[in-house]
Amino acid sequence: MADVYDRWHKSHPKPDETQCSEHKSRTRRMVPTSDHGIGKRWQVRYRDLDNHQRKENFHTRAEADKRAAEVDVEIRSGSYIVPAETKQTLGAYAQKWLDANSVGPTTALRYEATVRNHIVAHLGRRELRSLNKPSVVQGWIRTLQDGGFEVSTIEGIFDILSSLLGMAVEDGLLLKNPCKSKSVKLPTATKKKIVPWSLERVRAVVVGLPERFQAGGKLAFGYGLRQGEVFGFAVEDIDFRGGWIHVNRQVRLVGTKPVFALPKGNRIRSVPLSAQLATALKAHMRRFPPTAVTLPWAKPNGEPKTFRLLFVDEKGRAYNRSVFNMGAWKRALVAAGVIPPRERGARYLQAAPEDGMHALRHAYASVLLDAGESIKALSEYLGHSDPGFTLRTYTHLLPSSESRTRNAIDDAFTEYRESEAESAAGPPPDRAADPEATTGLGNGRDFTAKLCRRRLRDAPGDAEPLVRWKPESAHRADRLDEIAKELMVGFLGEFMPGLRCRGHDLPHQGHVRFGAQHLDTVLTVHGLVSMHGADRPLKEVRLDCQALEYPVAAIAEGRMHFDRFLVRIVVAEGAALLGAQVVALQGSQEST
Repeated sequence: MADVYDRWHKSHPKPDETQCSEHKSRTRRMVPTSDHGIGKRWQVRYRDLDNHQRKENFHTRAEADKRAAEVDVEIRSGSYIVPAETKQTLGAYAQKWLDANSVGPTTALRYEATVRNHIVAHLGRRELRSLNKPSVVQGWIRTLQDGGFEVSTIEGIFDILSSLLGMAVEDGLLLKNPCKSKSVKLPTATKKKIVPWSLERVRAVVVGLPERFQAGGKLAFGYGLRQGEVFGFAVEDIDFRGGWIHVNRQVRLVGTKPVFALPKGNRIRSVPLSAQLATALKAHMRRFPPTAVTLPWAKPNGEPKTFRLLFVDEKGRAYNRSVFNMGAWKRALVAAGVIPPRERGARYLQAAPEDGMHALRHAYASVLLDAGESIKALSEYLGHSDPGFTLRTYTHLLPSSESRTRNAIDDAFTEYRESEAESAAGPPPDRAADPEATTGLGNGRDFTAKLCRRRLRDAPGDAEPLVRWKPESAHRADRLDEIAKELMVGFLGEFMPGLRCRGHDLPHQGHVRFGAQHLDTVLTVHGLVSMHGADRPLKEVRLDCQALEYPVAAIAEGRMHFDRFLVRIVVAEGAALLGAQVVALQGSQEST
């Protein structure tokens, strides 16, 4: 329990001692101590969680009583923090955090620079305990914003401060991390969509590179290698017979010193070797034989390693990132017309960040996605640790694929009109006799709509993709089967992408389900929900793929195409689902 003492007067004075002439009390004799008039008068004494006696001084009795009550609560709850340690400045504690971090040398240099320039420079003189207030952190964020930093830069600096203060919490120096407070808000910015280069631009830039590095540009584009991975690519990383290349290392700078190191994220990977690029690499090695280069491993004082690199500068040294980017790369951008020539009086060529060598990696990813490669495989080839990151980053196609998209939509509308003409001619006898084939929705009955004729033959080099079509404006159709055609073309194109390319991700069994929330969005776009009202919502559509085991296998071998699709959509009354929906796909064999 905390007790309050008067430092200026004795607690147990002797009867013959002279009383204080300045202070009087009705309840006790006031005999001055040797500290009378020196420092703060009131002192709180208590024993901490380790049974060590602690003392804190205050100017007034009220302040001392308040602190004594706080200490009692903190000790009982186990949240007590030694005041003397919280008085150390953030700058002093930041050095302890830096010393405790076990990261690579490049990351350590980046952390040290960030802490020195952006954290200690603004908050370094503050005591740790003063950072308990989220308002202090929010003000610091505002200072960074006013300094003109990009949102991504502020996020990176903030993460370091949060880690630093998180360690202070674990060390018992702070009760909680203010960076975790809900009131602390980071600035937000719309993430820029990556626009990949066209193949024409890729070719122009690669041709503009020095002859000794043109194959390096092809390597970056053809296999998605990062710049440092191209610089560290060695002859022993190529398996011509097996048809693979292996990404085992990179060249990076630690400060200003080049070193060999594992690829980013320590993710060694293998990528399929194409015949054309294999030929290009062989031709490059005949023209520029591999050069043995020795560099320290991971850090400037690391163990020396020697590899026969395919790409070195004119002096036989590993490429320096800074020198290459400012020289050879920007000159190639000028030659390709990506950036203008240097203006008179300017010291350097100016290029946007998105026009760095990483653009070749983006182009590689987009080409593979355009060809129908799976996200999982692409993630492995790029060396990403999370396929979700790959999906979020590369969900686009090369600009050169726009013509194919337009052609696909034109084909869909052509077949749509053919289907309308077929419907106007009247249903076939077997369909007219089938009561399930009506388009009426009374009494919760379902309807069957024949989708437009679609050929899904896998023609090499000119495969026809299923349509991915969601009109931006609502469409009120006169007949429900027309809406069903639009719906199912969109569903199949979006949720069964395996049918787009040969042998990849073809559904063999199971069900694909679409929840009501997603369908509400899609159906509102197509006008179905608004047409029938909320009292008869369409709750669920199920695609039954179990019957596709043989046809799917035939499609993978190029022997099968689908003549027509039949879709049943069940409309529910109220909250009750009155039936099951099934998509039946009828196929016919066709020789190739």
